[in-house]
Amino acid sequence: MNGDVIGFVACDTNWVSPVEEDAGEIHELFVKPEFQRRGIGKALLKISLNYIKSKRKKYAGLWVGISNNKAIQFYRKMGFIEGMLWGKWLRMVLKLNSVN
Repeated sequence: MNGDVIGFVACDTNWVSPVEEDAGEIHELFVKPEFQRRGIGKALLKISLNYIKSKRKKYAGLWVGISNNKAIQFYRKMGFIEGMLWGKWLRMVLKLNSVN
């Protein structure tokens, strides 16, 4: 925004998921706190989901900290469902045919 980076997303379609086959992985999604709740995170996530889908993957997966309730609620709102727990991490997955 005005030449400053306020957020980013990093995803990978060559990731070999130990949980799902045929999945792209979202590794990072970040929006500076002062720019949150403006649709920026949603836009970044949709861009990454469309990219993963364009690579013919059927699922998008990510790991989120179990204490990061704000992020968990965001991903739920975006259609992700909760999966397994691994230590302090929660697996969340989205079936991509549900992405518009």
